[in-house]
Amino acid sequence: MDAQILQDQILRIIRVVRARQLQAAGLICLLLAFITQHRLSTKKHANIPTRDVILQRRYVREEMLRDLSDSGKCRELIRMSERAYMTLCNILKHDGGLQATQRMSVEEQVARFLHIVGNDMRNRLASWIYCRSRSTTSRCFHRVLRAILSLESHYQVHKLKLLKKEMPGCRRMMALTQKHLQNWMNS
Repeated sequence: MDAQILQDQILRIIRVVRARQLQAAGLICLLLAFITQHRLSTKKHANIPTRDVILQRRYVREEMLRDLSDSGKCRELIRMSERAYMTLCNILKHDGGLQATQRMSVEEQVARFLHIVGNDMRNRLASWIYCRSRSTTSRCFHRVLRAILSLESHYQVHKLKLLKKEMPGCRRMMALTQKHLQNWMNS
């Protein structure tokens, strides 16, 4: 009899342990499902700016461009007068082939380029100031740079003649400089 009671108690203990194991496994599955659902629901909303944020960024950019031309900060920010800035924008539009993109005017592209170059600014900081992504800032910078380099043939000064006048006694130096400049101009 004692053996039968002992065996019944062991079977009850085994059933209780199995039930608790099933409850723990169910709880773990429920927890994993909750975590997965939470991650999937938060991924959908990441990095999508709202309309208010987009309008605020546009307002900041327009205000900066207005300040650049109206308040006299042009020379301070981009190291150029307002008249020279507008002339450069027109030259880059007509001769350099620089075009406005869907969301960025030529004036903003040139101002950003000059601001970066004139103040030795990093891409990260320029992106933050102009409320654009780093990739957009980089594409804009290179677009303006290509337009400026395309103007080289229009506004090319005879660099080699100038160098010959400055260093008449250094023939070997001139040969190396000519080779270097020709390679630079061809690339």
